[in-house]
Amino acid sequence: MTGGPGQGDEVDRNLERLPAHLQAQMRKLWHAEEWEGLSREERLHLKRWIIELIESDLREAMEIETFGMRGEEHMSRTVSLVDERGWREINRIQDDALLAILAAKTESAERLAEDDKPGMSMLSAMLSCELAERPAADA
Repeated sequence: MTGGPGQGDEVDRNLERLPAHLQAQMRKLWHAEEWEGLSREERLHLKRWIIELIESDLREAMEIETFGMRGEEHMSRTVSLVDERGWREINRIQDDALLAILAAKTESAERLAEDDKPGMSMLSAMLSCELAERPAADA
C-alpha cells in the first residue's frame, strides 16, 4: 500500500492473528499450486482474514466519510451463471486485473517518491466464489 509514513504496514494489521506458518505467506502473491498445497482449513482461515480486512477497511472509510467521496470510485456486484470454462475465464480476468493493479501501484509509488508526496491510501478488492443456488431472476 502506498501512503505516508507508517502507512505501508496497514495492509498487514492483525497479521499476528494468523497462525505463524501462514503469517510469512501473506506478504506475497499466491500461485495456484501454492494455494492448492494448503489444507482446506488453512485456505478458509486466510479467506476469512482477508474478508475481515476488506470489511474493516470499508467500515472505517464509511465512518470517516471517505467512502463515496470521489465520483470515479468503482463498486460492482455481479452474480453470474457460468460453466467451468466461464469460471476459469472470470478468475483469469481477475488475475490479470490484479497484475495491472500491482503495476499501477508500483508506478504510483515511484511518482510519489520522485515528487516527495504522501499519496492516499486506496482499497482495491476483488473476489470470486461459488454461491449457493439462486433463482434464475438473480443470475
